[in-house]
Amino acid sequence: MDKYQVNLPLAIYEELADIRSYIREELKSPDGADKKIQELIAGLRSLEIFPERGFNVDERSKQVS
Repeated sequence: MDKYQVNLPLAIYEELADIRSYIREELKSPDGADKKIQELIAGLRSLEIFPERGFNVDERSKQVS
């Protein structure tokens, strides 16, 4: 199966760090924070195999309006 290169902007990593901090500090769940970040990273990595996964929000909103 082909794999594609997924280039993520630095902002994604900053957002992940913010999400982790929020879950750890505000929700008081360090284990939950680590688990959620692992899930999000796994989802991002799946784009290497399924690059068309998900949908384009701009295109989806045009269909709804």
